[in-house]
Amino acid sequence: MVLAVVHLGLWWRSLPLAYQDLSFYFEPAILLANEGWLAGPASHYHDLTYVRGMYFYPPGFPLVLAGWIRAFGSGAGSLLAYTNVVHLFYLLGLWALLRLRLRCTRAAAALALLSAFPMFNHGRADLTALLFGVAAWLLLPRHLRVARIMAAGLLLGLAVLVSPPFGISSAAAVGVYLLASLGEEGRRRILGFGLLAAIAVLTFVGIWATVLTWQGAWEYGIEQFAVNSRVRAAELNHFPAVSPYLIVFGVVPLGILTLVPVGIALLPRWRRTDPRLWRTGLAYLGGFVAWFVLSKAPLLTGAHHGYLGRPVFHAALGSARGLVGRLGLVVMLAFSVVHWYLQKDNLLALAQGYTGFEEAAREITVPPEAIIGLDSDVFPYLYRPGRSINYELMGDDYWRRTRAETSPATLAALGMTGCRAPVVPDMLVISARTVMVFGPPDSTLFVSADSRRPQVELAHVLGRSVRFPRYPSTVYHFVRRPGVPRSSDAQCSLLPATPKGRETAVPVAP
Repeated sequence: MVLAVVHLGLWWRSLPLAYQDLSFYFEPAILLANEGWLAGPASHYHDLTYVRGMYFYPPGFPLVLAGWIRAFGSGAGSLLAYTNVVHLFYLLGLWALLRLRLRCTRAAAALALLSAFPMFNHGRADLTALLFGVAAWLLLPRHLRVARIMAAGLLLGLAVLVSPPFGISSAAAVGVYLLASLGEEGRRRILGFGLLAAIAVLTFVGIWATVLTWQGAWEYGIEQFAVNSRVRAAELNHFPAVSPYLIVFGVVPLGILTLVPVGIALLPRWRRTDPRLWRTGLAYLGGFVAWFVLSKAPLLTGAHHGYLGRPVFHAALGSARGLVGRLGLVVMLAFSVVHWYLQKDNLLALAQGYTGFEEAAREITVPPEAIIGLDSDVFPYLYRPGRSINYELMGDDYWRRTRAETSPATLAALGMTGCRAPVVPDMLVISARTVMVFGPPDSTLFVSADSRRPQVELAHVLGRSVRFPRYPSTVYHFVRRPGVPRSSDAQCSLLPATPKGRETAVPVAP
């Protein structure tokens, strides 16, 4: 009840903050729900071919969110409610796992929830994958039960389909825990793990293949996935440079507060005296290694805070007897401080007030034919399919790299040979928070609509300024400079024909 009231209050205050990827991930779901096709024309600054379809990422999140949109609409309140509902049920599932299944103490479970609460990204698929992961862990049987293992495998397959890094790490943690907790059942234990893995893989592959077949995008989808994998791999799968940020949010919480205790928990004595601690330590290590192999940089710089195995292991550590348990509670409290500080913007927004975007958006007149650049704060209020561009990606040069990697044959088949650059929008509508983070728009392309230079006043906490706008719901309006063309390529458009055959193309005239 307490969690439900808290989430209702956050939803009423328009929280959590929109993540900068909101339009990137939510647009395909909106188009899937309303038009029946997966595409991201607003994100074509990331990859020009997203206008024709968006298959670089598994389609689990758009499928789930599209179902919500069909039921409750795609308004700002509905999208925010989705995030709050998923976060609420993830925390309830985590509490049930810790208290009912693992028999953790009330204090340890409460601190584990406190440390996990800031994992609250509005606009990303991570929370949905964590919800599926914790549900699968809850379904694991104490003894081998085929039906429950198959159901858990189905949920883990969905978790990977929704968010590969969070899904794969959750699946690895749950699978390792299954191997470590089925007692002395010998070969049946291995068979149970094999069944879990097989169902998860079949779910992942089966749904993705069904979507590609439905969208008629097998050849193009595989090409786009390969191109984006090559471009993104060099960026994500490397060790980040050492910096104060990495030390505070990576080395301390990951190394000192988590991996060191995991190493202690895996000592042989704990397998005899506290099997729960030993098993959750193994589960944490299994999921961590799986994620580390695939994507090092995001994991080491902050994503480990939200990894499912982390609060589960910490709760088991805090529930141990004697000095180890008391140290575990201190570890969780310290981890919570670091994690809450990492996500402090939501607290600052709650204090400063984060409502008013809808009223500000209504005051801006948008001509029907205008193409408008929007950030994630304003996206839910002014988005129009085929007439919107994701502002957060406009300073990105990914489109150059993805175009260089895409084969000429694929570009020709998509009718995009002559489209050689992204579209320059007619207008920009962005929030004060976006101006603070990304800076003002390129002055050679855009000018303020009311001749005001955007100057973001910083908020103050305890007499000191902090990097957050004092008035976060302030909206800035820019227009394209006279003489700057929308596009130099007549073949460019922002909406292609849908799979249903209905032409919804929006040509981009210079």
